[in-house]
Amino acid sequence: MDSDFAMRIFYCFAACFVLMALGFSFANASCDPGSLQDHCDPRKVVARDFKFTGLGTPGNTNNSLGFSSIDRWVDEVPGMNTFSIGVSRADFASGGLSPPHYHPRASQAIIVTEGHNVQYCFVTSRENNYKLFCNELKAGDGMVIPKAMVHFAVNYGKQPAVVYLSYDSQNPGNVAVAESSFGTNPPIEPYILEKAFKMRESMVRTVQKRVRADPSPL
Repeated sequence: MDSDFAMRIFYCFAACFVLMALGFSFANASCDPGSLQDHCDPRKVVARDFKFTGLGTPGNTNNSLGFSSIDRWVDEVPGMNTFSIGVSRADFASGGLSPPHYHPRASQAIIVTEGHNVQYCFVTSRENNYKLFCNELKAGDGMVIPKAMVHFAVNYGKQPAVVYLSYDSQNPGNVAVAESSFGTNPPIEPYILEKAFKMRESMVRTVQKRVRADPSPL
């Protein structure tokens, strides 16, 4: 067994262990309702409801952001219902970007399993003066991000990067900043965005058109 393959196996097992540990820790202090029974519906569930797959397969980063996200939340894993946990895999090409977004119902913990010089950042609320916190991460490093804080990530490394994420909610939600402002359906009146973002109306309409034509892969 070569050293690179051995390291990949190690990080895989490490990621699984950390995500499980974080998940159960999050569940104890979760915002989701507490469980009143073993699982969602003991009379109807079957073993496959508790299984999830696909997180070992690289996502498609062949897009304008060089980024892909694979989520395994309650919609994909019915057995997660009432468990207050969700997991995801994020893939970054070199230079790939996970654009500014937030999860309205969950804090999250991340662990980098492949790559180096992956920068994760989040922004605090107005009461804390929109302070920006950033950390440069490499394989084996991790970071936690508070609930409902806008955050983003960039892979500044020359090689692809893989990140696994755990949430303290079975349905964290996902709100992309660009789409929630410029990609709504129906569109927000350009006059409002012109005033809010201090942009010319023509620029607002251009951004709206571009965002709707190329939505982020979050």
